[in-house]
Amino acid sequence: MKMKKIFIAAVFIAVMVTMTSWTGYAAGHIGRILDMTYAYDENTIYWPNATPFKLTPEFHGMTDKGYWYAANFYAASEHGGTHADAPLHFAKNGRTIDQVPLEEWIGPAIKIDVRQQCASDRNYLLSVEDIKKWEKNTAGFRRGRG
Repeated sequence: MKMKKIFIAAVFIAVMVTMTSWTGYAAGHIGRILDMTYAYDENTIYWPNATPFKLTPEFHGMTDKGYWYAANFYAASEHGGTHADAPLHFAKNGRTIDQVPLEEWIGPAIKIDVRQQCASDRNYLLSVEDIKKWEKNTAGFRRGRG
């Protein structure tokens, strides 16, 4: 019986350590999280037949009960700005976006900074030379670092 308890405790600890390492990316404990999204506003780019972003103020001020309240109506097509298509978008039996676990969205990555090139050429594309330069100037890609 004592051996069974030790085994169960060991399995529990192994699971907790594994889960902690998996969720480390989401919590920002490994490296850091880089937000690559753009703001949703009147400048957001949408698919050609999509309804663009619309923000309509509904209330902004003191209520008749004496407390502050601010609320807006937000509307936007799903195919605009920084977004992800759910697997269901192109697969009849695919998952909806809420069925895709956060762990599948977050993981190790590298960042190659080409902002300077993009500033002078808005259509700039990352090149093999950019990658080679990054590899030369760094120790390369290492899990959790980059």
